[in-house]
Amino acid sequence: MSKKTRKICIDLTDVAWYACRNETIGGIQRVQLEVARALIQELPDVYVFSDLYLRRVDMSVFLRGRNAAEGYTAIREFFAPNFSTWAWKESRRRIARELELIAGRAAAPVGIHRATFGHEDLIFVGGSFWALRGRSLDLMERSSRRSAAVIALVHDLIPLVYPEFTNGRARPYFERLLSAPICAIANSEHTDLELRRHSKEGGIRSLGVIPLAHEFPGFARGYFAGDPPTARLKALAGCRFALCVGTIEIRKNHYALLRLWEKLRAQFGDLVPKLIVAGREGWMAKEALKLLQSATPDAPYGMLQAPCDSELAWLYSRCNFTVFPSFAEGWGLPVGESLWFGTPCVASARTSIPEVGRDLCLYGDPENIDSFAEPILRLSCDHTALSQSRARIRAARLRTWMQTARSIASRLVDIAGYASVYT
Repeated sequence: MSKKTRKICIDLTDVAWYACRNETIGGIQRVQLEVARALIQELPDVYVFSDLYLRRVDMSVFLRGRNAAEGYTAIREFFAPNFSTWAWKESRRRIARELELIAGRAAAPVGIHRATFGHEDLIFVGGSFWALRGRSLDLMERSSRRSAAVIALVHDLIPLVYPEFTNGRARPYFERLLSAPICAIANSEHTDLELRRHSKEGGIRSLGVIPLAHEFPGFARGYFAGDPPTARLKALAGCRFALCVGTIEIRKNHYALLRLWEKLRAQFGDLVPKLIVAGREGWMAKEALKLLQSATPDAPYGMLQAPCDSELAWLYSRCNFTVFPSFAEGWGLPVGESLWFGTPCVASARTSIPEVGRDLCLYGDPENIDSFAEPILRLSCDHTALSQSRARIRAARLRTWMQTARSIASRLVDIAGYASVYT
């Protein structure tokens, strides 16, 4: 097989769009930015871009010398003031002109140009390919037809496997992905199993698994926070509390957890710490949101909406333990992040989550929320059990984002060195 080097191109289109609509970084966006940052450091000629309308924007300037959260903020500051007020029906020509004006006002040069991808390129899509009505999926299909090598990092197949947790809008894009003649890297053994099970003949082909990281970027392993970084955390300083991190949506199982917490606090009082739910408002979770939004200061639980990284680090490091009763995940970032701070987690025993938590977590069945009661009470009331759990976590090997990114970089470099990835 003859060697032929391909240029590696990383699509961050969905990150740019997400940043226009959300002040704080989300899980999938964090994954993409950490991988892109590491690839920029590892490889000499990586092209990191967004493709919102007619023009492609070079995104590497936002990531060099910054962590993921800082890069996200820079992306948001660049795009959001100009994009957030535009209606979808604005003409592409006008938007292209505006993009050129944005570039002219940027503190650092940001290349904006048209580009096409073909046989000399390798396209890597690491995020929400279904966003923007499948903008990145369109790019993958077009590039594949032009003989580019196309690799997708598949985070999950939840819209196909667990449609009851979605609104159904993303499902057609996932079906198209499985039929596309491209390759995929799965983020967990569970995702890879689902990918192989649902792939179509002549469609997507799995290249295996590269697991994500436990690391919470920007904070050393075992970091313990001092004073609260924001005023809204001051009420928790010096208090015992448990933590549940994640978007408040039906799949995360918040409502059942809140009802369980009410029962435990009614039965055991202050022996069970107050539960703090930290995350942005999601979908199909009206009952949980109603409970959280109406909670009084002396309620068994409270809510911290859309926490920033410094707030999350404070919460992870200062809580007694975390709880993660999700029905289904492709990975489960909050479980790994909890372990990164040395904090025990009572987690769901479903889908990919035990791959993240391994034997470092206590587990329950999300279909039977009462099964979470025993491990919650153990960590709440048994100081020896809590200390032993923390000691096991401290002694364990945890995965960093640099390790994940280098694994992906190695896979992409290997593929980019050949004329065809499909033969």
